[in-house]
Amino acid sequence: LRYPSSSPAARLSFFGSIGFSTICNIIIDFISGGTDLETVLRACTEQDTEMLRELAAQTFCETFAGDCSETDMRNYIQTALSSESVRAQLQNPASLFICALCDGAAAGYVKLNEAPAQGDIHDPASLEIERIYVYSRYHGTGLGGRLMDAALDEARRGGKKYVWLGVWDKNAKALAFYRKHGFYEHGEHDFLLGETVFRDLIMRRDIS
Repeated sequence: LRYPSSSPAARLSFFGSIGFSTICNIIIDFISGGTDLETVLRACTEQDTEMLRELAAQTFCETFAGDCSETDMRNYIQTALSSESVRAQLQNPASLFICALCDGAAAGYVKLNEAPAQGDIHDPASLEIERIYVYSRYHGTGLGGRLMDAALDEARRGGKKYVWLGVWDKNAKALAFYRKHGFYEHGEHDFLLGETVFRDLIMRRDIS
């Protein structure tokens, strides 16, 4: 989108053509320090294995560094986020990865699971958001919100009744983000990372 700098009439025509929700996103991006980066969201394929592996490993480290031992972090990345593991997840027909590219560079992603691939609940009426991560340098740009919107759109297309996810109960920023997007607490479970046990809250958002 290019904002016209010519006449007031041209600017009025511009805002009338793009719709209220897009205007809100422009304002939010401006307030939060958004840039003119060209952002594309698309489904990942097996050809994206290495790009996705690096993105998943680095964003996981950014999020949990300091909250578990280096050994546990390294072992988790070498197993759960290895090339072989990521490729197998991409090949699973019950899972979908959507990545965000900013100016052609990987910036974030969301992983969605149908019932057979879910880590808990396994309800065919639900869609799990297993992971949603954005590089820290893109925090505050609205990119996480766009990935969340893509996940909710996928749930609607699939006729799901609700979306659910697990989030560490000490991750205040993530909890605030999910509550902002209409999620509420629905239960809890433990997430084991090596020798470290994290208490995850299960949060749910109903799809209208």
